Amino acid sequence: MFIREKKTKTTAVLQLVESKRQSNGKVKQKIIIALGSAPIPDEYRREIAVEVKNRMMGYQRLVALEYNISRWVDYILKKIAEGGNLPPVTCREIEKDGKTLALVFLY
Repeated sequence: MFIREKKTKTTAVLQLVESKRQSNGKVKQKIIIALGSAPIPDEYRREIAVEVKNRMMGYQRLVALEYNISRWVDYILKKIAEGGNLPPVTCREIEKDGKTLALVFLY
């Protein structure tokens, strides 16, 4: 999953895109959500996309992200949830002293 900047005639828009390889070997890209002209800084886009993907897979982070990244992740997840495409959380990480100790699966 990644954030792509697409140029239009009048402006640039951001899209959260997922790439999947099909059985015939071709890559298909699916737009998860259009973010419009959201002012997401370039240096945060990769980390934001990774965190959104993890959360959509049901993984919940217990260690706080940097504020700017966390704010954008929450914004994007809220938009996805409004569309009804956000799965429930299925596991959590337990950390101590910055090291992941275990994954706890929620059923």
